[in-house]
Amino acid sequence: MSILNIAFNGKELFDWEGDNAAVASLDQEVRGMAKRGNTDPMVLWQSELLHIVKNDGRFFTPNPQVEMMIVIWGLLMGETRHPDHPGVFADYIDLWNFDFDILIDPDDSERFTIDVKGGFTAEGTA
Repeated sequence: MSILNIAFNGKELFDWEGDNAAVASLDQEVRGMAKRGNTDPMVLWQSELLHIVKNDGRFFTPNPQVEMMIVIWGLLMGETRHPDHPGVFADYIDLWNFDFDILIDPDDSERFTIDVKGGFTAEGTA
């Protein structure tokens, strides 16, 4: 079981606790939503992030469970870019906790980067 701390431009958005079974369920749900919307799951994730940007770093619905699922899914499906830990972050969900900070480019609100701490980082330091 891992804990994900998710922030948006340094401001805590939410925390999530899950394991491989929870990731499999998230994957099925988000891919199903994307299919019903006739879009790619990554496009759905990017669209969700843009909605959060437009709402000043907050969820835009009164019950954000679906929004949270989409955000978690996109982060966990991101490539680790770590030479000793290849694959996606979801591959390591039962091994480490992760802190994700979604950083919006101040010059272009449609561009973002993900800063990852905890467990391991993309640069290979703990």
